[in-house]
Amino acid sequence: MGLPVTRIYKNAAADILRIDTISMEPTTNALTTGINAKTYARRLSISRLHETGASRTIAGIQIVTTADTIETISGDYTSVEWTIINNGVTVLCDMSDLPGIGDSV
Repeated sequence: MGLPVTRIYKNAAADILRIDTISMEPTTNALTTGINAKTYARRLSISRLHETGASRTIAGIQIVTTADTIETISGDYTSVEWTIINNGVTVLCDMSDLPGIGDSV
């Protein structure tokens, strides 16, 4: 079971322009050994909504996640982190390559 993040992009009129569903999926890595022998791969699913003539410029981003930490300084929510206590692992979901405020989608 993956670690979920949903990014909801809205324009200035609060129309939902796009929804990105991200899952950090555990994988087995043959090069890694020991207790924490898993790596995590990002899976991204994109849904475009609101295809009218309304502005497609992102004015706001909403994050829905179970992550322990959400980066908020940039305003674009470029990463989230989960701390998996029983494994002693921190899983980072880097979203800096996804659209930010002011971008068009």
